[in-house]
Amino acid sequence: MAQEIDETTLRLQLPSLTLSKHDIRELCNIVVKAANDPESSVVRLIVSRNRESVSTNCIDKLINAKWPQEINAVSLEAFDNENFIRLLMNSHPTGANEVIISSRDSDWVTMRVKEIEDFISEHSNWHWILFNVPLVFFISIVLGAVIGAGIGIGFDLPFEYTLLSGTIGVVVIAYGIRGISEVYPYILIESGRPSAKSRLRKFLNWAIPTVVAGVIGNLIWQTVTRMGS
Repeated sequence: MAQEIDETTLRLQLPSLTLSKHDIRELCNIVVKAANDPESSVVRLIVSRNRESVSTNCIDKLINAKWPQEINAVSLEAFDNENFIRLLMNSHPTGANEVIISSRDSDWVTMRVKEIEDFISEHSNWHWILFNVPLVFFISIVLGAVIGAGIGIGFDLPFEYTLLSGTIGVVVIAYGIRGISEVYPYILIESGRPSAKSRLRKFLNWAIPTVVAGVIGNLIWQTVTRMGS
């Protein structure tokens, strides 16, 4: 009778992350720990964008290769007869964003999970907000209301026109956030090569907080001025 294999498998869902080539190297160093047996080990490391891809079994070759300007997906996999790790990352939350860790040694699985969780905690970003529909709707309403109130107070408009300007603001902001999500993917892999999107991200990193602060500051100013007159 064949001996039953006692195996522990854990699956982790990946949150929104921003990663550089150096960060990908760190992940690869964790993943390849599943390939310790020279005779049975297999390593597959892939970064891709649509039909462009870099595929290798060597960490240095992967990192030193010329990557596509924008990375849509990363697949890192390593295993031998004892251990298995597969890490999948996609630029959209509906894609495969998970880590599967399996081994006959439960302590080994626990250590790898700890390493991945520590890594995630250092690289999480705010991009998930752009893909959370209820939150986007709420932010659009709040900012639309602020814009409408600012315009209404500034131009001394009747309530119905203030409501109209606020409604238009909600629609514009909602579509604006949808567009921004194309520039700030759920998982952002920085290839190290400048692109139109990377330049736009740098500009928006400054422009977005400046515009929001300006809109809120203008509303406060209009309110204080009106109360003082």
